[in-house]
Amino acid sequence: SSVQVAVAQNVVTAYNGQSSVTLSFSTSGSPLLIYWYRGVTTEQQNLIVTWVPSSYSWTNGPQYTGRESAYSTGYLTIRNVVSSDAGHYKLKVKFSDGSTHTTMFELQVKKELQEASAGVNDSNPLEGGSVTMTFNVQGTPDTILWYKDQKPLLISTDTRSVRAENRIRLSSDNKTLTISSVSRTDSGIYQGEASNPFSTSRSEELKIDISYGPDTPIITLESNPVLVGSKVTLNCTAASSPAPNYEWNFNDNKKSTGQFLTIPVVSISDAGTYTCLAFNNRTNLRSRKHLELKVTEELREASAGVNVSNPLEGGSVTMTFNVQGTPDTILWYKDQKLLVISTDTRSVRAENRIRLSSDNKTLTISSVSRTDSDAGTYTCLAFNTKTNLRSRKHLELQDSSPTADSTLPIGQIVGIVVGSVLGVGGVVTLLVVGVVLCRKRNSPGVS
Repeated sequence: SSVQVAVAQNVVTAYNGQSSVTLSFSTSGSPLLIYWYRGVTTEQQNLIVTWVPSSYSWTNGPQYTGRESAYSTGYLTIRNVVSSDAGHYKLKVKFSDGSTHTTMFELQVKKELQEASAGVNDSNPLEGGSVTMTFNVQGTPDTILWYKDQKPLLISTDTRSVRAENRIRLSSDNKTLTISSVSRTDSGIYQGEASNPFSTSRSEELKIDISYGPDTPIITLESNPVLVGSKVTLNCTAASSPAPNYEWNFNDNKKSTGQFLTIPVVSISDAGTYTCLAFNNRTNLRSRKHLELKVTEELREASAGVNVSNPLEGGSVTMTFNVQGTPDTILWYKDQKLLVISTDTRSVRAENRIRLSSDNKTLTISSVSRTDSDAGTYTCLAFNTKTNLRSRKHLELQDSSPTADSTLPIGQIVGIVVGSVLGVGGVVTLLVVGVVLCRKRNSPGVS
């Protein structure tokens, strides 16, 4: 026979509580009778309904529940689907040429999703450890997804992992999520969600808080150095979960506990090494950070001097500078130009003729010379970064060799003027010394 029955979908899925589901087919001929059976055989006891196309009527069989109908197409429609509707259905079509064709259907009925739940083996794992979350739901889900902070975790179907390094993995049924080598960035809110076309059910939130740290602390304060008599507060912070306990040491001796250390009135004796120790009771880890606290005083009462005010040419001269307070830097200038000191040789020039002491308070010029332009105005500048107070010292070396217009005899001191001036931002002490560069007289008989 050339008459055929075709079925587009032999396996049909419905959901418990669905309003209706239809088993459909197509035929190339004109059916006389259409029979629908529940089960795999065409026994009379399995008959649901018989449809008669010529009269647009049907008769009920033993398996009829009152929810089945065939209507004009002969398709079987089941209303108000329940779980017991699941199973095999058989279609038998009888044609006018006497031929009969049968075909099988399978109806799958899935339950509505409900009562989704999730659990975790450790909600506070240590950084570097692992954590496993599980998901369960009543019903038959088509899809199970996991969310972190309301964003879906995208799973590779090949590796069953979330990230390329396979650190976050899912079981084959997606019900178990495992994170190995957990890091602090894995902390967050996790949920499992099951869905099918008929319903969706999401679990309660799982809060995962990774325990880590403490990292190396950071010590902050308003400024360093601090001024004598001022108030200073040291603040120690260290990334850690849970929050760490803090302890302060001063020069290796315990001073206090807590995140903050306050010195109400700073004195010189408060200068030194402060250490913040952070300890995490959960991870049993500790870390520390050192801070060198500098204490400075206001600069005042600057003074300067010179050991000899009229050195012989070829001799030496030493200038000294003193100031009360704590200077951070002492600089020397000649004719308003900075004398650049080599940190290795402590000298200004390659021949080491102009040298500074280690504290920069003493400037010595050996083999003083006119030709090397040692004559000029020397200025010493001291300041600290806290108060920006500064002091200056001037020394003037004047070439007093005899000339046609000279009114001073060889070797005479031009003069010494000492004064104190209050400058902007600090005390200025000015010392001006005129020095004669003396030459030896020619011996008798020498031309």
